[in-house]
Amino acid sequence: MAPKRSGATSSTSSTPLPPLSIDPTAVLSDAISFSGIYPITIGANSIIHPRCKLNSSDGPIIIGANCIISEKTHLIAPDIDGLVLGDFVLIEVNCSIQAARIGEGSSAEVGVRLGKASRIGNNCTLSPLTTVSDRDFIPDLTVIYGENQRRIDSSGTGIARCEIILAHIECLKKLLPNKAEKYNR
Repeated sequence: MAPKRSGATSSTSSTPLPPLSIDPTAVLSDAISFSGIYPITIGANSIIHPRCKLNSSDGPIIIGANCIISEKTHLIAPDIDGLVLGDFVLIEVNCSIQAARIGEGSSAEVGVRLGKASRIGNNCTLSPLTTVSDRDFIPDLTVIYGENQRRIDSSGTGIARCEIILAHIECLKKLLPNKAEKYNR
């Protein structure tokens, strides 16, 4: 078993802690749980809130730049190919993510459940409590709402959404204490 880092936790005492690569501009809150054996990479300017759980037991996890992962979210790599979050991804509170990929500029709102190895395209919006089935593919610009109803977002607001994410990150950097040093070996 790998030695424990101060502040990092593992889901069980026999589970080794994964290798972490944290960009110096990322903000990691206190009380984040890391478990697994594959690497976890956290990109530039990304924010991870308290009580998130990242599990790389079955594959690596790569979080792109300018992402926000909110409280009580579980990120679980579905297989050896891992879980990849593109840049400017917003994951709201209490989501369970086992997807293979979430494309750039996409958002998963409160309580979203993404099935194992599902793939979410770029600039998609998953409304609160949405569920995506295992291995399902959601094309670019899709909005899922209600009882799995889907439509294409033709508003052309992708750039504006990225600007809003950047403003949100700047606000969070002022409000959240950065405990990233606790997770470095």
